[in-house]
Amino acid sequence: MNNYTIKKTSIVDKNELKSFYKTAYFSRGQIFYENYKWFYKTDFSNETPLVICDKEKVIGHAGILTEDLILNGNSHKFTWLTDLIILSKYRNLGLANKLVAQWMNICENKITIPNDIALKIYKKFKWKTCSKIARFIGITFLDRILLKKFIFNSELKKLKVYKIDKKIINDILEIESLNKFSKDLKILRDANWFEWRFLQCPFLEDILCFQYNDQFILAQLFKGKNKGRMNILYSTENYLDESMIFKATKLWAASKSINYLWHISNVQNTSKNFFSPIFKKTINFAYSTPKVELSNSLDYGIKNIQAGDSDSGHLILF
Repeated sequence: MNNYTIKKTSIVDKNELKSFYKTAYFSRGQIFYENYKWFYKTDFSNETPLVICDKEKVIGHAGILTEDLILNGNSHKFTWLTDLIILSKYRNLGLANKLVAQWMNICENKITIPNDIALKIYKKFKWKTCSKIARFIGITFLDRILLKKFIFNSELKKLKVYKIDKKIINDILEIESLNKFSKDLKILRDANWFEWRFLQCPFLEDILCFQYNDQFILAQLFKGKNKGRMNILYSTENYLDESMIFKATKLWAASKSINYLWHISNVQNTSKNFFSPIFKKTINFAYSTPKVELSNSLDYGIKNIQAGDSDSGHLILF
């Protein structure tokens, strides 16, 4: 019987890791390999992804991000599991279970946005799930009509568009500081979080900042075949689709021939209207924690889930 071993990526031969990413993730394998330290936040944490090896060959992977979540003014460390995959040749051998079991020892509080296959594995370990997280698509067709009818639309004229820099991040941090004592479970977005998530992002040149009065949106423009799409990665507004900045940003997108605005949100933050079921897709969200207070809050998901997972905004995953 093979003696499979689990290791941290920090001690794995880099050529083996590169070969694995290229095989496992196809077209995005090169992006992962060149930027995996950013994807998995390793410059801000001692934790790195785990891999399972057949001798020296990397055959499986569990990505790890550390995250601080806040509830009632208290901070709680979580690990976020992402990119769980076993090479097809080695599947159905229980290796994913072995990898997850080892990963679960890193931190008592755990969260993930898994695909359907991975979700079955987490359920074996008694993880709980909630259905409060969804991907939403905003379509700009009607906004394009409004632009033609009201060419000097006042909402659009108030919208400012920038490239991201530290000054903008500092302005946003002042708003974020008000979230620290929220009664809802939220990701702690401090200076280090913004430094990692945006200022060090390998896709920074494609990210724009939209400002409408004291509201902000950070969004990524796509190129090539996906150039008609923009992903909203972050907003100071939890109730994004009801906000003035969202309406103004949609008008701006329409003026630039961008047809779709995608974003991930907690469904509690969204308005209910006739079109909601058409443009909404529920995303798997699973968690495990021994703390009753955290578990009760996670039953309702994370309030500001947007931009939590490093690749969910930047890559075409949904």
